[in-house]
Amino acid sequence: MYRLDRMRKQYEQFTAAEGYIIGFHIGDDVYMVRFDKIPRKYTLVQKESHSCGGGYGLYVKISSFHSKIELIDKAVKIGTIKDLESNKYNKGVMFERLIYKINGQELREKDSIPFYKKGDININGKEIQIKYEHARICYDRTLQRLVKGEVKQ
Repeated sequence: MYRLDRMRKQYEQFTAAEGYIIGFHIGDDVYMVRFDKIPRKYTLVQKESHSCGGGYGLYVKISSFHSKIELIDKAVKIGTIKDLESNKYNKGVMFERLIYKINGQELREKDSIPFYKKGDININGKEIQIKYEHARICYDRTLQRLVKGEVKQ
């Protein structure tokens, strides 16, 4: 089994997310698309740097122009790239804040609640994970610890 397939399977086994909002931009426009599960073709495994502990990470990958054009019919324009500009936060955090605003929910500060406990936002009673373009979904070492029962869920 490929590392990607193993990690996806383990992630799906342990995630608290019941849906996903994935963001991307084309030119100056920012879009969101909703998924029940992130399709395999929009994920990849990437070697982590030593500062992140080495090992591997599972990532969302919607950074190629072809991937974005493929999704545009399912996507909703929610703003512009200027909405994601900040001196304090990266584009992923700003995208998450934009999703909160669109859903009329109070902004919360960046949290560190793990993916296996809850999503990034609750919309209509569903835990939703929010990711922007090339965002890490999880570390392989976390998945391995979950499989071994070393992490409390």
